Order: sequence, then structure tokens, then C-alpha cells
Amino acid sequence: KDNLCIYSYLTMNDMKKIRATAGDTEDLINYLREHKDALIVILFREIGKNKIKINFRTKGNIDILPLARGYNGGGHKFACGALCSGNLKDVIKLIITDTENFIKKNVGLEYSRDQWYASYR
Repeated sequence: KDNLCIYSYLTMNDMKKIRATAGDTEDLINYLREHKDALIVILFREIGKNKIKINFRTKGNIDILPLARGYNGGGHKFACGALCSGNLKDVIKLIITDTENFIKKNVGLEYSRDQWYASYR
């Protein structure tokens, strides 16, 4: 199935269970990027109570930086990030919705609703 956006997430509990550090997760987003059909990849990582780190990566020529800046984030056109306050589930829902709206408004891709995103865990 083709998906334009894929995402995954790590909770603090996940990190504790596998005894991982933040540095251990740095390449995870690159693995997600290998999905052949995804144009946008997002990794959510819980870094504290109601603190979520978000990493965005894109393929092709989609400049996702303005979206990250909307959440006081920064980085580069095709690789950027932001921090959000809130519980993980709510932040994921917000960012996925905002990402879809951003793409519709700024990129103009045509897609069906079932093509928009997939979650990989």
C-alpha cells in the first residue's frame, strides 16, 4: 500500500525497557525513510512528562521546515525537528493532521484518504 506519510513513536517506557539512550535512536528515522513510497517520515519521541520531540524527514523536494517552525522548531528543508508539549497520543494526532493540511496547501499532491499515512511500530 502506498502511503505519503509514515510515522513511528517511542515512549519513555520503550526507552527504559530496551535501555536505550537518545543517541541510540538517532538513526531510527533513517530506517523509516527507506520505505519506498513515503514522501514524509515523522518520528515522535517522548522525552519527558508531556514533552515530545518530533523529527521530520522528506524525500524529493518537499520543504517541511515551515511546518517545524510552526512549532518553534528548526533545521533544514528536508530534515528538521520541533518540541511539543502534551501527551503523546494528542501530539501525534495534531502533527499528523497539521502535516496533511500543510501538504494539501503547499505541495498540492493528489491522494486518497487511505493513502495519507501509516503508523509503524
